[in-house]
Amino acid sequence: MRVEFSNALQKGDFVAAARVLEQKDTLQTRVVLAGLSAHAKGPESVEDLISGSLGRERGRYEKRLGFLATLASNAPYIGLFGTVLGIVKSFRDLAANMAEASTAVMAGISEALVATAVGLLVAIPAVIAYNHFKAKVKEAVTDGQMLARVLLAELKSTDTNKSAS
Repeated sequence: MRVEFSNALQKGDFVAAARVLEQKDTLQTRVVLAGLSAHAKGPESVEDLISGSLGRERGRYEKRLGFLATLASNAPYIGLFGTVLGIVKSFRDLAANMAEASTAVMAGISEALVATAVGLLVAIPAVIAYNHFKAKVKEAVTDGQMLARVLLAELKSTDTNKSAS
């Protein structure tokens, strides 16, 4: 895609360049299309549009990452809370019935460990998913910036050539 886009820009065919970008609906293409729409206004206008569009698209992509981050960071605490409740229940059962203390304590500790395990079973995949999607967003932003630089370089080159003529 990048090569086709660059070739179209080098020919000065902004319509063809836009068609190349429109083939994919990604952060990168939406950002560059926003800038490309103002190519006639010059590189400064394009750069401003790209900058604004990049911020908007990044926000759109990261919108739900906050939920994963919250889930990943709070699930262990919820599991820990369950653990504490299970241990408290064990000691309460122990105090209430010393004759059957072993069974009551073991059941409470078992519940506590299940709560801990559930907290970790939620937190670990959430952290993995968060890191994965955060890296994907970063990669998309970097690719978008590179594609935008290709457009800006071509526009600046065209501006310089017009000035020299």
